[in-house]
Amino acid sequence: MHLKRNSMPKTWPLQKKGTTYITGARDGFGQTIPLIIVLRDILKLAKTRKEVKAILTSRNLKLNEKVIKDEKYPVRLFDTLIVGEKSFKTVLKNKKFSFEPGKSEKIAKIIGKKILAGKVQLNLNDGSNIITKEKTNVGDSIIISKDKKIEILAFKEKCNILFIKGKHLGEQGTVEKIQGEDLIIKLKDEKINARQENVIVIK
Repeated sequence: MHLKRNSMPKTWPLQKKGTTYITGARDGFGQTIPLIIVLRDILKLAKTRKEVKAILTSRNLKLNEKVIKDEKYPVRLFDTLIVGEKSFKTVLKNKKFSFEPGKSEKIAKIIGKKILAGKVQLNLNDGSNIITKEKTNVGDSIIISKDKKIEILAFKEKCNILFIKGKHLGEQGTVEKIQGEDLIIKLKDEKINARQENVIVIK
C-alpha cells in the first residue's frame, strides 16, 4: 500500500516535499506508521529499502518483544522497538510520532468486550484482543506485561489521560467530570470539554 505524500497522516514527522508516493502501513487500524519509515526516514538506521530488509531478515529487530520481518508492519503509540542493542519507545511530541531512547510500558485502551466461554475478551484500540478474568470497563486502559499479566488503569474522575486524537493530540490532563461520552478535562491551567473517544488513560 502506498500513499500520496501530501495525504499522509499528520502524526508522521516527515516533510511534505519529496517523492510523490510514500509507503503506508499494512494494517491501518488506528494511528500507525510503517516500520520502514521509522527505520529509514526517522531513526536513520538504514538508508535504503534493501538495508531495512537486511535488518529484518537478520531477526535482529523486535517490536514489543516480537520478531518482525514485515517492512510495512504498523508501529503504534506506546510500542517499544528494539534493534540490536538499541531500544526506542514510541511517544507523541508536538502532535507527531517520536522515538525516544528507552522502553515504555505497552498501554492499550479497551474499546469493546465480548463473553467467550465464561471468560471476557477485551478488544483493544490497537486492533488486538486479550482474554482475562479481571473486572474491566470499556474506556479503561490496561498495561500488558511480558508474561501477559495486566494492570488496569480505570477510566474515572481524577484519572490521568493523554489525548490521542483531536486538536490537543499529545497533551496530558486530568478528568474532572464524566458526563457519558462528554468529559471536562483539566489541561494545564484551564478546563476544556472533550470526548471520551479522544483520550486514553495513562499512569
